[in-house]
Amino acid sequence: MGLLFYKLTLFAYLFAIKIASGYTNKARLFLKGRKNLFSDLSDHFKGYSGKTAWFHAASLGEFEQTRPALEKFKDLFPTYKILLTFFSPSGYEVRKNYPSADFVCYLPFDSKKNARKFINIVNPSIAFFAKYEFWYYFSKEIKSGEIPLISFSSIFRKNQLFFKFYGGFYRKILFNFTQFFVQNQESKNLLNSISINNVEISGDTRFDRVVQLTEPVDKISEFKKNRELMVIGSAWEEDLKVIAPFINSSEDSMCFIIAPHEIHEPFLVEIEKKLTRKTSRYSHYITEAETDVLLLDNVGILAGVYQYADYAFIGGAYKDGLHNVLEAAVYGMPIIHGNKKFKKFQEAVDLKELGVSFPVADNSEFNDVMAPIRKGSVNYQHIKQKSIDYVHEKSGGTEKIMAFVTKLIEE
Repeated sequence: MGLLFYKLTLFAYLFAIKIASGYTNKARLFLKGRKNLFSDLSDHFKGYSGKTAWFHAASLGEFEQTRPALEKFKDLFPTYKILLTFFSPSGYEVRKNYPSADFVCYLPFDSKKNARKFINIVNPSIAFFAKYEFWYYFSKEIKSGEIPLISFSSIFRKNQLFFKFYGGFYRKILFNFTQFFVQNQESKNLLNSISINNVEISGDTRFDRVVQLTEPVDKISEFKKNRELMVIGSAWEEDLKVIAPFINSSEDSMCFIIAPHEIHEPFLVEIEKKLTRKTSRYSHYITEAETDVLLLDNVGILAGVYQYADYAFIGGAYKDGLHNVLEAAVYGMPIIHGNKKFKKFQEAVDLKELGVSFPVADNSEFNDVMAPIRKGSVNYQHIKQKSIDYVHEKSGGTEKIMAFVTKLIEE
């Protein structure tokens, strides 16, 4: 019954994607990217007899967890070919030319036929799946091939199907994994409660990633000048409703950078219409121009932009879920975000408890929060240090994972 439900769920998802492909570019890319996948894989791996390490991330957020592990593995084992796969276009389309991987592609849809064909072509020597990636056919095929399968930066909650009395089928998936590197003690306890004991707490490898982010970003220093800067990261329309009134009423000594969650011309135009202060798009910005708001109309630089910020507003909590707060926290600053979908992100809960991040319901609460934490106040300095200390104390997960992998490979 569990397998039938799983198949029906995947079928319904694929059917919905096909319907949506007539309306959304993301759905079209999801299908188009898989069209010649197996032939492209076969061409790349034809004649290759060496070892391959396969890293899989669902999307761009999970890639930020995957990247430190992948790059460390590459340093330790340079003779391995690196395969990187994505489930979602938001990961693949941004990182399809990622230089540390030898081949980047979509993950084929999970089926018995696809999993077997994929494994036969790639013949991985070891596989790494980030966070929530638990695919029945792929994990089963990997185990049957006696290939080590590592789940890292994974996090579990008691309301997941794995821990329900009727979740036997989904528990079987977990038993296909060689080792779990989980983010917290609760996850370890939950896995132990269903007799999975191959578990180690290593934290979230995103901490290792954000600690590495030190590259300067063109134009940002010239834009900021000597003003206070707030970066609004991964903003949705719902976030804009909260932040736009503050931007429009703020003094000249403060400037803003807005990074939309997805860069679509209609949304960029909508943002520009809602703002009364001088606004420029990053791609068109001339550093000598007088501009109060810089609108990022490209991808891949937001993480680096936070190093220039004095404050951050992180989007997504009013929508599908809060985006990455660590990219801002590593540089030490007050962080504000929506008060809805953030509690499933451990780092957001931790930063709230530390008094570093502040969930708000609306613009009024946003204004109330900002008043006592402005730069120059005692509160600001305390927040800055707590934020930096938290991120650095939590880093180091990649080393734990690679210590296990090194021992595994050398045995």
